Amino acid sequence: MELIDYASLAADEYAELAALVAGQPTLAEVARYAALAGRIEDVIAQDEYNLDVVVALASGRYLVYDTT
Repeated sequence: MELIDYASLAADEYAELAALVAGQPTLAEVARYAALAGRIEDVIAQDEYNLDVVVALASGRYLVYDTT
């Protein structure tokens, strides 16, 4: 998974989140992570094949996963 930084994160915060999402190659991994460390805030259907999954982090930030 690739992390795209739209928030202009500090280098250390970016590295931490990039390492996190690198270990989540599937939606199942995202759901497991969200159950332990965050929560799935929303799932937005873009069309019949693509979803955006919004995960709220304890830090107050959000990760948005574009899934197919």
